[in-house]
Amino acid sequence: NNIIKQFHFLMTHFSKRRFSIFFISISIIYFSCKKSQNDQTSDLPNADQFITWNINGSKGSITSPNDSLASARYSSDTHLTGSSTTSQNTIYLIFMGNRSAGLYPIGYSDFFINQQTYPAIPNSLNAKVTTYGAIGDYVIGSYSGQLTDPISANVISVSGNFRIKTR
Repeated sequence: NNIIKQFHFLMTHFSKRRFSIFFISISIIYFSCKKSQNDQTSDLPNADQFITWNINGSKGSITSPNDSLASARYSSDTHLTGSSTTSQNTIYLIFMGNRSAGLYPIGYSDFFINQQTYPAIPNSLNAKVTTYGAIGDYVIGSYSGQLTDPISANVISVSGNFRIKTR
């Protein structure tokens, strides 16, 4: 009912042509924003725990409950690991820092994806932690940096997201 009143108001105060242009413009802006918001999360798996990767455009994920995911805290180091039970894909990340949200350099990584080991470019990987819960909650965030392509030896980009229960 309220929408009809607003529509009537717009129609009486704007010419039909101006209203059509206005309405189309608002629709385009709305659906563009909606698509943009959906795109940010559309690549994330619908799983309790996961770690994803995008290595030079090749995407994949390790998810629970089918795969093995874990986190561990040793002194000031956070260890995140994911290993597929079917493909043997494995990601292992270690970053040093507080048990809180923040940007942390990844000091050690292991990317074994599709039967290839991708060495990290030194000092290029970072983890952006958005949530670091108490034990039993989740460590959530993303990572990005550069790796070496094991076949061509070219520098390639890597990025991904994680959501793993803290231990």
